[in-house]
Amino acid sequence: MSERKSVTNLTEAQWRIIRPFVRRPSRRGRPHLHSRREVIDTVQYVVRTGCQWRMLPHDFPAWKAVSQIFYRWRKNGTWQRIHEALSKKVRRQAGKRSTPSAGIIDSQSVKGIRIIFADSAYGRRDLPKFIQQTLCFTIECVRRVPGTKGFVVLPKRWIVERTFAWLGRSRRHSKDDECNPETSEAMIQISMIHLMLQRLAPVKS
Repeated sequence: MSERKSVTNLTEAQWRIIRPFVRRPSRRGRPHLHSRREVIDTVQYVVRTGCQWRMLPHDFPAWKAVSQIFYRWRKNGTWQRIHEALSKKVRRQAGKRSTPSAGIIDSQSVKGIRIIFADSAYGRRDLPKFIQQTLCFTIECVRRVPGTKGFVVLPKRWIVERTFAWLGRSRRHSKDDECNPETSEAMIQISMIHLMLQRLAPVKS
């Protein structure tokens, strides 16, 4: 367990949840200096604070070691595997099906989706027909009620803005400086992993 205290550190309960989805370090080669839990704590710190790898405080694990594991897990699908597993747990906890049957444009696409709720702009021209024929999805445009003025919360559409607000808590997303879009995707997955762990194992105040 890491002795360094940070709001991004995993609690014992949170670590027990994701530990089964983290592969054990290989016994070959040099022994690993840092535990997988310390690595996750450090990556969460980078994402939450927007800190550059090289600018990690000295009481954190070596930035090169952590960044190498981050990119390795991005390539082998570890971050995505943890994200998908927690998503199913959160949905079941909320009394929903583990796999969603509907999606929203700008959200991560998932197997099994049949309906996509979208802004009214996506209903123009032949896009809905094209989506139906090529992807077998149905686009359902959410429109404002005629005559309404000012800000109005529209069904389904507000979920996108809410998700962006959640991601906005992590400074790494304030500006996308990543050279590889897969890295940006992994950073988003890490933010959502942190959020879902807070729901599955809330920190007692």
